Amino acid sequence: MALAQVEILSTSLNRTVSVAVIIPSDALNGEMFVNKPDHKFKTLFLLNGFFGNHMDWVTYSNIARYAQEANIAVVMPGGENSFYVDWDLPNSRYSRFIGEELPELMRRMFPLSRKRADTYIGGLSMGGFGAMRIGLKYADTFSAIIALSSALHLMELPEDHPDRKMIAQEFKYFGDWDQAVKSDKNPAVCLEQLIQQVEGNISQFPDVYMACGLQDTLLEGNRSFKEKLEKAGVMVTYEEGDGGHEWDYWDKHIRYALTEWLPLRKQRR
Repeated sequence: MALAQVEILSTSLNRTVSVAVIIPSDALNGEMFVNKPDHKFKTLFLLNGFFGNHMDWVTYSNIARYAQEANIAVVMPGGENSFYVDWDLPNSRYSRFIGEELPELMRRMFPLSRKRADTYIGGLSMGGFGAMRIGLKYADTFSAIIALSSALHLMELPEDHPDRKMIAQEFKYFGDWDQAVKSDKNPAVCLEQLIQQVEGNISQFPDVYMACGLQDTLLEGNRSFKEKLEKAGVMVTYEEGDGGHEWDYWDKHIRYALTEWLPLRKQRR
């Protein structure tokens, strides 16, 4: 397994951005290498949560071992508390950076597959919110979404809720809140837009894996969004279990998503 930290110049953000990249080493099967010299890796673009950075997954989970086991490359950009939306501010197009620019830059630098079928997006908490809305908004890029303990409740919060005040007032990611709820900053709007785009061809929806702990305060928001996806015809695998908003829970479920859910998801169709 190779772990690289690269600094890339983003035109979407107009600055240099740190990105951690895991490339599995070539395993031996007897005396034969598994991957051919021209092998292109399936790739998971994996997003961190609020207050985190591009090294969170490497530091707090066993993602490197799971990537090696699944023979999947993992690209981890820093989220900068952005919620991965395009802000109403200059040089802050985080959604475009993750959904368009980053995959192209990484494919130029590393042996990554360009196929939609081999390209996935995932994240936890704020990163789960970002993975869901970007995966739906850029469904022509990503064929699967992994959303763990996702902050999908944000756009449904009442005006006096402390979480809404923190996001909408202390931070300016979403601009005018009422307008943001109606825009593609809202994952539910991204879903509705995708429904219109596919015109009944549900095979164009990304497959979705969601998990949230029973002791997590974000549980009801995850349940609600799961129902929206299922109503639209999205293929959803949803899990709940003992656990809170914590790395032990996320580590367990990112392993399952990489090593079991992704390889078997086509069989579920």
